[in-house]
Parts: sequence; structure tokens; C-alpha cells
Amino acid sequence: MNLNLLHGVVGQSVPRVDAEAKVLGKGIFIADLFFPRMLYARVIRSSEPHAKITHIHLETARLVPGVPAILTAEDIPGRNEIHVVFNDQPFLAPGRVKYVGEPIAVLA
Repeated sequence: MNLNLLHGVVGQSVPRVDAEAKVLGKGIFIADLFFPRMLYARVIRSSEPHAKITHIHLETARLVPGVPAILTAEDIPGRNEIHVVFNDQPFLAPGRVKYVGEPIAVLA
């Protein structure tokens, strides 16, 4: 990080370019955007703090009209990881969950 960028900012009030629009209720947020063929997704998360994933029953969910995609770790090509702090955090749990709330699948 270039610390020179922080000079004059740390400890100072910084004007918000979007403040007026937000205060007036005219701010545009990501949830306000719509694009043609846009999909909404829901992450299915673990309810267990530590467990082995033996099978994810997706057969019934795949038959539901309006559910175009269901993804698990097996569907991710290449490296199943996100870079939070280190490169060791899987995007979707690959066979074992390590905490409550760990992402297991994504429904779109």
C-alpha cells in the first residue's frame, strides 16, 4: 500500500461524493440495478460447525422451474479459493465444512 495516499486523510473528515443523494433518498445502490437476463443467487450455508459432506441432494431442486443453476465445489473449474487473507479459503466447501455458515452451494 502506498502510504503517501493516506497522508492528509487519516484523522480528517473526507467529503462523501454520494452523501447528498443518500440523505435525499435518491442514492443508487447495487440492489437497485437491473440488467437483462440477470440472475439472483442464494448461497446455501452449513448449519454444522464441523462435518463431512457425504451427499448434497440436488435432484429435486434441479427440477424446480425457474432454477437455472445449482453449483457446488465440484462445479468450479480450476482453483476453488477466494483470497480473503491467505489463498486457503474455499469459495464452496469441498467435501468438509469447518464452520457454521460456510458456503456449500449456490442456487441461481
